[in-house]
Amino acid sequence: MAANSRLTIATHALAWLALAHRRGREVLTSEQVAALEVYDAVDAHRPFGLHHTEPNPECPVGRGIRPALSGVYDRVELVMRRELADTSIADVLRETLVNQPTVRRSGGRKGAVPPVVTRFVPTAERG
Repeated sequence: MAANSRLTIATHALAWLALAHRRGREVLTSEQVAALEVYDAVDAHRPFGLHHTEPNPECPVGRGIRPALSGVYDRVELVMRRELADTSIADVLRETLVNQPTVRRSGGRKGAVPPVVTRFVPTAERG
């Protein structure tokens, strides 16, 4: 079964908007958007699901597996939603910029890769 990547794609796009905002462009601020709002906006499905057919009621595991897993899955989803609610797109951007490898410019030749910020420094820490 394929993983749902819609949250990753939407978060990537919003992180680019946040980066554009940092560079002086007028856009919605990333501090105002929580990852949970993105998750809900892309109509994300529950992270785990039960099999579409009923298990064999004669099986000692099968007859109890749905209620057992439903409780576990509900708790996992609740924790995930709390974490997403506490994470802004700006938080994602900060972590993204901190965790990038250094890219060096190749002698200023045409088509050279521009340098990448390798460490985010909050405005308050800048001199």
